[in-house]
Amino acid sequence: RRRRPVLPEAGAPETFSREGKYLLGCAKASSRGLSDQLVDLLKSCGLTCLELMFVEEGMELRTCRELGEAATNWDEALRLAHLAGIHSKVSRENFARAWRAYSLTSADKDSEESDLDDSRDGGGGGGRAGEGGGGGPSDYPLFTLMVLGDFDACSDYMARRSNLRCREDLMPMVRSLLAHIAAKQQGRELEKVGADRQVLSKLAAAYGLGRAEAEELLSDVQKGAEVEKAEWRWKWTLRTLFGARTALALQRRLLEEYRSTPFRVASAKLGAEWADRARAPELEEKITDIEALCLEHVLCRVLPEFGFSPNQAGIKEMKASITTHVRTEPEVRKLQVEISSAVMDGLKL
Repeated sequence: RRRRPVLPEAGAPETFSREGKYLLGCAKASSRGLSDQLVDLLKSCGLTCLELMFVEEGMELRTCRELGEAATNWDEALRLAHLAGIHSKVSRENFARAWRAYSLTSADKDSEESDLDDSRDGGGGGGRAGEGGGGGPSDYPLFTLMVLGDFDACSDYMARRSNLRCREDLMPMVRSLLAHIAAKQQGRELEKVGADRQVLSKLAAAYGLGRAEAEELLSDVQKGAEVEKAEWRWKWTLRTLFGARTALALQRRLLEEYRSTPFRVASAKLGAEWADRARAPELEEKITDIEALCLEHVLCRVLPEFGFSPNQAGIKEMKASITTHVRTEPEVRKLQVEISSAVMDGLKL
């Protein structure tokens, strides 16, 4: 698993305990080498001792600060690593990752100092919003951390910028944001509710319903709509948060059910039914039967737990959600194969 970058302590001077070339972990006497903090940062991002030697020999930078100032965007950092003699694509990306990690930290610190200066001056200044031409990481630090997959740093950044004491204090804000986004999305999809009320009013008048009966009918319809709204928001939230971990949790749950005794018994019954038919079922018929078997004995119970409807539409949504992680998550691919094998165990196509 990728390690978090080891960044220097804010405000602390960088030290040089290694004089000379950093070669295979040994210090050789020569000119001043890389700072201890820069070595720790680059190593934590995946650079090898040999690549550290390339950095020291091929670049003038010696400190983390100089690393942060050496490039203004990700592509420049990649080119810088290449010019130093680092030809591996992964290693160049590791170097750029170290540059971005330090740049984000220094940009965040500068932003906080700028905010403090603005507050002392009466809030007038515009800060550093336009600095760097829009190409550096300081413009979108939170998005950059998300792309890097460093969600611990994401949480710390959000908590710090929100003046919160700890990550857990973010939960009310995150819940409110999700509820707001869900409401906006739901509003676009349920714009017909007001029109339906007018239609019902006209139908009640057309069929001669009294005022009380019409109001009762409309009240029942509204209660049903509120239940649908609550259910819609719950499912939307679950699907929105359907990350790789959720996909793996769903897959493990399905695998457990498909390997259970009740499902194996049901599969055996289906296989016996195929054998007893006067005409052997075609392949398409068998696939349809297997899908119905899975829905009746497993999916009807498991899908609602993860925000999907227990029907063909829910199955389609579930498959689409898992497919988004198949290409990037080896464990998801592995479990997909195991699930297919468990479903077909005891059945012959």
